[in-house]
Amino acid sequence: LLHASGNTSLVARLPSRVVSIDASWPADAALSVAVIVESDSQLTNSPIPSIRHAEDPFAPREIRRFCSMYGWQTICGVPPGSTGISIAADADKCGWFLPSASANIHARMPGIGDGEFYVCDLISRAEPRAITQGAGSCGN
Repeated sequence: LLHASGNTSLVARLPSRVVSIDASWPADAALSVAVIVESDSQLTNSPIPSIRHAEDPFAPREIRRFCSMYGWQTICGVPPGSTGISIAADADKCGWFLPSASANIHARMPGIGDGEFYVCDLISRAEPRAITQGAGSCGN
């Protein structure tokens, strides 16, 4: 966090093995951060962990949310390959992209390919919902 004085302070430590990240800071609420991580990740001790693509595209993944009141919470599991998380402006929902198996193997351009979009509420034990079916070519 950057203060008007120019000083910075740590807001949150990111989980390790982050695949995708987004944040929202509504005017009337606290900062919320949503991430997709490989499921076996643990909180890191590094104040500035690296954000990178997962080494194993077939590893199970999960969505986690950070808010100052509760810290990090696991929201739900998501299929391997899930990426491109996007948090709603009011920080109550998120969406992500799941490339099809053929898009993972035969990627034409980075970030573009066949797949589907999903959404869920940012609450513990949320149920992911598909919002597309057979969308064809789409970007994340």
